[in-house]
Amino acid sequence: YTGGLITAQQNALNHKVSETRADRDMRENTLDAELAARYWGVQLARSVVALHRSVFEDQNEELRRAKRFEQKGLIAKVERLAVEVARDNARRTLVSAESDVDVAEAELMRQLRATSLPELSSPLFVLTGDLGTLEQWQNRADAQSPAIRKMNALRAQANEGISAAEASFKPKVYAFGTKNLIKHYLTLPEPDWMAGVGVTFTLWDNHDRFDKLNAARSVVTKAEAARSEAKNQVATAVEVAFLRVMQAREEFELTGSTVELARENLRLRGGEFRGRTLQRRRRRHGPHEAHGRRSRPTRGRLQVRRELGHAPRVRRRHARLRQLPYPQRPRGREVTQNNAFPPAGTK
Repeated sequence: YTGGLITAQQNALNHKVSETRADRDMRENTLDAELAARYWGVQLARSVVALHRSVFEDQNEELRRAKRFEQKGLIAKVERLAVEVARDNARRTLVSAESDVDVAEAELMRQLRATSLPELSSPLFVLTGDLGTLEQWQNRADAQSPAIRKMNALRAQANEGISAAEASFKPKVYAFGTKNLIKHYLTLPEPDWMAGVGVTFTLWDNHDRFDKLNAARSVVTKAEAARSEAKNQVATAVEVAFLRVMQAREEFELTGSTVELARENLRLRGGEFRGRTLQRRRRRHGPHEAHGRRSRPTRGRLQVRRELGHAPRVRRRHARLRQLPYPQRPRGREVTQNNAFPPAGTK
């Protein structure tokens, strides 16, 4: 019996094993998180490249359409230049996205210690089911977090330190025995065996046992503070992760309405572009159409007067009206006989 010293040392070694296992689990979780982040980073980067490539193709088509409209005179050169600048921006964005894909794939290959990237068969996804509440997440983290398990192991080791320090105030009891198998070297008064019980109790020690006990208790206090800090950090990380997940899900759900609004905007912009084209066409042909509308009453009056035989011989004011056919005014007696309206001065 050693006052609990041996038991405390054995328990401390067992808790040290638990601490090492918690360190291993923390490292595994960190590697898993890094691997998952790089895996989905590659998938996300590839999807972004596909999106920017589609935008670049649309900008190329828009530039070809703008050049064709410029040749036909439907848009100005400045508008075609604006479309070309947008196409160049889309190209730069696409090149940057492709570089991001190369970087993400290189990081994933280095993480896998591979010379080539294997096929990534798992696409991007969104969890649409019930994810539980924040309290459930925090309870699972408290029960399964390797960081908290490590702090628990450290606190248990500190408690065993108190037990070891208290053992120095207790007596030590031990039993002993011996037996000589070779007896021809023994003299007659020497026994060939002996057995007994020993007790030791320390009254004065060259080390202050109370200081050792207080130091062990301070280590326990420090371990408690570290455990509380670890639980606080885990709870904060879990809460932040929970809020970010919920925010990402809400943003993804709102993306549907954003896509619909983008489609409606595209449709309206297409109608606006067609309207602007028609407006430019009307502005170009408006003077000719107005001139045609303006000449219709004049033609009508001339037609009536021609039917009545009184076409005027005054100079036409508008240059385009000179090309209109005017009948010559009939003369002589034939006019008075055949025309219902005789010339002026005729009775």
